[in-house]
Amino acid sequence: MRDPKPIKSGEITVLRASERHVSAVIGIADEAGLSHWSAEDYLLETVRHDSIFLVAETPSGEAIGFIVGRVVPGENERSISEIYNIAVIGHFRRSGIGAKLLSRFVQLSVSQGAHEVALEVRSQNTTAQNFYVSQGFQPCGERKGFYLGPPDHAIIMKSRL
Repeated sequence: MRDPKPIKSGEITVLRASERHVSAVIGIADEAGLSHWSAEDYLLETVRHDSIFLVAETPSGEAIGFIVGRVVPGENERSISEIYNIAVIGHFRRSGIGAKLLSRFVQLSVSQGAHEVALEVRSQNTTAQNFYVSQGFQPCGERKGFYLGPPDHAIIMKSRL
């Protein structure tokens, strides 16, 4: 059950995702219209050493948002962190929770040696693009036909750390 009162970002705990979060994460991803990941996909991310998989929880322990990605070794010992998915339950959006998740993801990326964070976002999703720009990301390329169902191009965005 969702908390009936509005939640402020400061009341949210961001922690590493575990097996107990997977079904809630799938629900959040489905509600947000993200590309499908199976329960097994998310479970694997909870145990990978290179994965950063975080959830945002209310004081009552309800998962209301998540972010998942990995730190990928790069050339000249300059690793890059890639965000695969980020979402917050609809009625909790625009309350700072996504920014809190992203900030913690960036902190953990830096601690693992990343010098840059990259992501893809649907070209039609200007709300998400504006959010990423507000968080220091800049568009730097496009992948034609990257998304299916519905078909869309991906805008590549990056932020130097």
